[in-house]
Amino acid sequence: MKNLLALLFLAFSFGGASAQSSPGPKQGNLLIETDYSLVSGLLGGTGVGVVGNGDRFAIALGFDGGYFVSDRTALLFRFGLFSPGGANSLVSMSVGGKYYLLDRIPITLDGGVIVGSSSEFSNANTIFTGNINVGYAIPLADNIFLEPNVGFSDVDGDQAITGGFRFAMFLGSNRD
Repeated sequence: MKNLLALLFLAFSFGGASAQSSPGPKQGNLLIETDYSLVSGLLGGTGVGVVGNGDRFAIALGFDGGYFVSDRTALLFRFGLFSPGGANSLVSMSVGGKYYLLDRIPITLDGGVIVGSSSEFSNANTIFTGNINVGYAIPLADNIFLEPNVGFSDVDGDQAITGGFRFAMFLGSNRD
């Protein structure tokens, strides 16, 4: 019994200590994100990618980020450009929001469009997208979280369950 009480005391002591130092987003911070999808195996978010095979290559350019309007709430903007070579290319844009419930549970909701033509999307000109994700924020530093997540995605009427890992970085002063 004494061991159990000692263990509970230590657990709550460390829990209280970590709650006093609150790493993570603050009002006025900029948010920069990059991610990896377990479903598609694709990297996404902020970055540049070039893949080549002989005389063919593909280029991907993306930005995922936002601005924290309060300590837990960010307005999001996502932009992506994918060109697999040749005449086909896709541009994606979306807007949304992100909220950190209890400082550790990121909930993301966004909607947007993919514009262009590609055999991957049945040569459509405009495709509508919507996503909702929920995760758990693991602090790697005061301004960097690793966020494993699951979610639901709708791309032009095709729905899928998604899962992956996201890195979120907060830039700006972390006032307390």
